[in-house]
Amino acid sequence: MSDVLDNAEIYLSDIGLINRPGAVLYSSDETLTKGPVYLLGLNPGGSESSTLQDSIDASRRGNNAFLDEEWAPGGHILPKGQSTMQRRIKALCGEMGVATRSTPASNLAFTRSTGVATHPGYRGAVKLCEPVHKMFIEAIEPLFLMTFGHIEHFASGIEIISQESRSADHGKWQAHRGEASAFGFYVRFGNVPHLSVWGSDTREDVVRWSIEGLRA
Repeated sequence: MSDVLDNAEIYLSDIGLINRPGAVLYSSDETLTKGPVYLLGLNPGGSESSTLQDSIDASRRGNNAFLDEEWAPGGHILPKGQSTMQRRIKALCGEMGVATRSTPASNLAFTRSTGVATHPGYRGAVKLCEPVHKMFIEAIEPLFLMTFGHIEHFASGIEIISQESRSADHGKWQAHRGEASAFGFYVRFGNVPHLSVWGSDTREDVVRWSIEGLRA
């Protein structure tokens, strides 16, 4: 477990990203072991100044960002685990039948921005982070990759083999499911819109459809 994170830290230091704002793991280093699900967003948002090194140190302390941190959307500090995004992540894990604290969680790119559109060189950042994802996924050996955010952005780092789509019950937004090659691993995957703007906790039918591959 910790040796996987040690190797990730060495790599990120070698390529000069370790002190950049962002996050590597949202879960503890103890989640880097064999399990059914790898949870993946696009990249860290917000304006916090914490770095990749800070994130690695927090994971070593057993921190889970969705449960143990006080997030401040719009500048208003909320109790631990009670921001909209954190609550939706917990609801998503509940639908998948996994404990939030036990589920490895990360982002396709580790460096922070207010959105993918404002991230300088997003595809390049994804490419730089790929070796770490390979380390993680080799340790986790997941059956299922749960993603949230626009599917086209995930296609920049994950090879989609087959895909079904349906309405996400929010305007023209869609949810997806299928099969993919992720960092050298075959996985079934699910995808829903980004949880900062889409209510997974009020659209359980969409979530259940997207995670059908987890139950196969």
